[in-house]
Amino acid sequence: MAFDGTSYSTSGSLCAAGMTTFFSVLSPQSGTLKVTTDGRAWVAGTYGSSVAVGPGWQEIMIQSGTSCSVTLPGGQQVPATWNPSSSFESSIPIQGPLSGTSFTFYIPDGGGPHRLLVTSSGGFDAVAL
Repeated sequence: MAFDGTSYSTSGSLCAAGMTTFFSVLSPQSGTLKVTTDGRAWVAGTYGSSVAVGPGWQEIMIQSGTSCSVTLPGGQQVPATWNPSSSFESSIPIQGPLSGTSFTFYIPDGGGPHRLLVTSSGGFDAVAL
């Protein structure tokens, strides 16, 4: 998914000029998840391009990147273009443990990296602006 400051659209790649793209990747193990981009990156809710993560789904946002790559812990590269049958990338920006039923959704708007936070543990639990 991508956000241009006023509306959402779909994106065929992990980053796009003038857009904030957001998606999730599945980390099979603990370690460092690294985003390389000429834009700005947020990994697992943290501003920065290299973040220690645990196994599970990790949310990534890339703002105004014209080139980018994502490296999972263990060294596996995430393809730069979407593959709908991929088992380790998702266009839904979720964050949660590998074996869990609790996920956090981060949805950007024009005012900052995270403006709407929805946390669920099996049902609709909490919303924070």
